[in-house]
Amino acid sequence: MSRPSSRMRAAARAAMTFACLLAVTGLPQVANAQAPSEEFTKYQRKNREKADQIIETLYNQGRAILIVATLGIDFKYPTEALLDDNLADEVTDKGRSAAVEYSMAMEWVNVTDPESMVVIAQNVSLQQIGPPGWFYRHKIGNNDYLVFVVEPGTYSLSKISYPRPRSRLGEGQFIASGHRTAAIGELRQVASSMLEAEETMVYRDAITTTVAGSEECNWWYKGVCTQSVYTPEYTEQTRAAGYYPMTNYLPIPATDVGIKFTDEVASFQVEAGEVILVDGLFPQPLDTDMGVDDCRRGESMEVCALQSMELVRAKGSVEQLRAFDFAAVFYPRLGKLVSGVQHRQLKLNGTPLGESKFGERYRFSR
Repeated sequence: MSRPSSRMRAAARAAMTFACLLAVTGLPQVANAQAPSEEFTKYQRKNREKADQIIETLYNQGRAILIVATLGIDFKYPTEALLDDNLADEVTDKGRSAAVEYSMAMEWVNVTDPESMVVIAQNVSLQQIGPPGWFYRHKIGNNDYLVFVVEPGTYSLSKISYPRPRSRLGEGQFIASGHRTAAIGELRQVASSMLEAEETMVYRDAITTTVAGSEECNWWYKGVCTQSVYTPEYTEQTRAAGYYPMTNYLPIPATDVGIKFTDEVASFQVEAGEVILVDGLFPQPLDTDMGVDDCRRGESMEVCALQSMELVRAKGSVEQLRAFDFAAVFYPRLGKLVSGVQHRQLKLNGTPLGESKFGERYRFSR
């Protein structure tokens, strides 16, 4: 049997990791859906056409269409080999950033109706968590675009969660400031573990099986066997002795990181009947600077006051969205709505730090 691709393994692992992060983020838990396939079966086509109808109906009932630009995984990891080497699902993997990005979730909450929220994540769709998840995800250029149907209102960035493979409490990019300043939120780390595959070669003895003797008639005359062939008992080898590959799954220390903002660091507003595009906002895994203070650590958890944090803005393109052929992926109604999409600027209460390879960096603090 062929081994699943890097992206299939990453999606499956992200689905499992997301359930583990619920204790840190407080998001609702529902059944996981399978990773979306690029091949359209008849069943998938009918599902998409039905979803397209639902999007149009909800929009006509006074809701809005929200499209969020996120950093494209295929852009950052253009080859299977590069992605595979950063999944941290094998002991030989050199990196772990892709494992973080596939499982990262950003929660944006409606400030006047906290039950209405949007969860920005690679593998957290409507099928998995209901209305907070995206209806459709597609790739254009350097970005992935996530499509949501939302209640009108102002949405504020509330929580960020992600796993940190190969880490322990007290390790990482969390910097003690050395002086007390007002906090913008809370950083919570919970000790956990993740499995990594180790391929080894194991010697195995030969396997033989004994086949019992048998007699078979090969000539019948008037219902009577007149000639038969007897096969005596014999032994055959079903596996030769030698070394064979074996996969062991080793538990590796990890931490689940949850960030809850008490200050408004970023927000956007959307009205009923609008179709808007907003830029994505995300931490750069393993390289994101965070200033912390007043840390309290127990046996399996650490909680700190979050004083500052760096985030990166993924810029979306209205032109890219309008040029995309939604009808070709069985979302013709959505395509007509997106033809009138407008770019809505985020309100960012942070300090710009300049451009990075994957977007503009901002520092958020008091």
